[in-house]
Amino acid sequence: MNQLLLFPAVKRVGTIRRWASAVSGYNPKSREKTLRHYLDQYAEGLRKRDFPDEVVTRDVASLETAVRVEISHLLQYDPGRSA
Repeated sequence: MNQLLLFPAVKRVGTIRRWASAVSGYNPKSREKTLRHYLDQYAEGLRKRDFPDEVVTRDVASLETAVRVEISHLLQYDPGRSA
């Protein structure tokens, strides 16, 4: 069985860090809303390229997890950011 891997995390480090940095200073409600917007846009881009829904769902979940881990690191190690 062939598996399609869309989310090579190593190639997405810049995106992950950029998104996390952008939203980590927001209050929690705004952070969630903005992150959801980023992820929805990403998913829509995959759908426009005709990726199956199960692939889109899996890839978006992987990206979301990576961004949330980075946000957590930023909030933990930079006390000046929003909590």
